[in-house]
Amino acid sequence: MDDSDFMAAVILGLLLFGPLVAAFWKSARDFRRPRADLFRLPLHDSFPKGITVRPYQATDEKACLAIYASNTEFVPPTPELLTRSIDENPGTFFVAEIDGNIVACGGIVPAPDKTYANLWMGLVEHNYHRQNIGTLMLLVRLALIEDLLNVVGLETTSKTEPFYQSFGFQRCSQPEKRYLGEHSHFYMRCFVPKNQGKPIRAFLQKTKVVFAFDFDSFARPRLPE
Repeated sequence: MDDSDFMAAVILGLLLFGPLVAAFWKSARDFRRPRADLFRLPLHDSFPKGITVRPYQATDEKACLAIYASNTEFVPPTPELLTRSIDENPGTFFVAEIDGNIVACGGIVPAPDKTYANLWMGLVEHNYHRQNIGTLMLLVRLALIEDLLNVVGLETTSKTEPFYQSFGFQRCSQPEKRYLGEHSHFYMRCFVPKNQGKPIRAFLQKTKVVFAFDFDSFARPRLPE
């Protein structure tokens, strides 16, 4: 084989196998690169003093409706969404209280199609915004993720999108006006590794927050059979 034949063979090989090699290296880089929508723990634990998180009770309904009403800039003007969601998903809703006053609420439940878990009605009373209570309630619910699929979704608006983006949530649908009111809602999702529950619980249990339930023995919401 002379030099011209050798060069032709090299060129032909590059044409045939070059795209495969390039695709291999791209996939290797993508595997090493952290996902943009992978959950990220916060770097702080500055939660309000004297705050307690516990499972929802029927007597909390009035306080949770008041929290809903205090967030009209974020939620549709249809509070029956809250009560209906609680009735349809018993045992998956939590509240936070300070000095006996309920200041936040939020739930987590598997989606009907069994492909991911939904965060729902994560709300903080308006006067308690920007005190990291929303962060606390998000982490409490994600700490129970071990028995669920590791894809977590939620519905929100552009007003609260930056908050969820800071934890790794990414928008995955176009905004739509699905409810009464002026806001367009869209879905966001985040990938939470199934082994992430323990580090989240460890992070929470190092704080001064009082948890009126045992993370390890709490009956976590499970996917339907």
